Amino acid sequence: MRHFFTVTISCLAMAALGVPAALAGDEITAHVRVEGKSRTIFGSTAPLLTPFQGVIHAEDGTPVELPQPTALGLLEAASARGEFFYNVQQFSFGSFVNQVGRYAGKGLRGWSFKVNGRAPDVGASAVVLEDGDSVLWYWTRLDPTTFAGPPTLDIVWDGRCLIAYEVDAAGTSTQAQDVKFKLDERRRIFSRKGRVCTASWRTAQVVKRGAIRSQTLIAS
Repeated sequence: MRHFFTVTISCLAMAALGVPAALAGDEITAHVRVEGKSRTIFGSTAPLLTPFQGVIHAEDGTPVELPQPTALGLLEAASARGEFFYNVQQFSFGSFVNQVGRYAGKGLRGWSFKVNGRAPDVGASAVVLEDGDSVLWYWTRLDPTTFAGPPTLDIVWDGRCLIAYEVDAAGTSTQAQDVKFKLDERRRIFSRKGRVCTASWRTAQVVKRGAIRSQTLIAS
């Protein structure tokens, strides 16, 4: 069952993502964030990093070549910057991330990723990034009947209000309901409509039971 989750997440339970291939040697930067089981592991504000290009090694020592800027190469760059552990397993049909930080995938629980809000139908080593893309890695649990993961949250400031959105695997965004806004790490504001209008905040994040926590906004 340990392999089942990783393979299913990467190959079966994700919406198709068409990403144009970059030329080998292209240097881009992309946003990256890693959300763990109970806290953010890396990049709460989704900083820009240059994806690693070269060779990494899977758990069994198999070399994994990353000649282009990929979602897996971006995780490698985040791991080096944030000094956190991750693990890759190699299968005949691709490389898959089965552990980030403390927790390894097992059964229906494990690690998934999205690119620009959408969950690819291929492994992270096959997803070639473009400049300015956004990659979210997160710990999740699959629905045992649909094999779909939970929605991910996004938070937006429109100049007057903080607005929370839920994003599904296909990248479809809808305004969230019944969420909690965390302002300045101290204030907690529940919103049934997914909106808080206030100018009094320096940092903001949104959480909801059953969804993946949002990025952190910093007031300009």
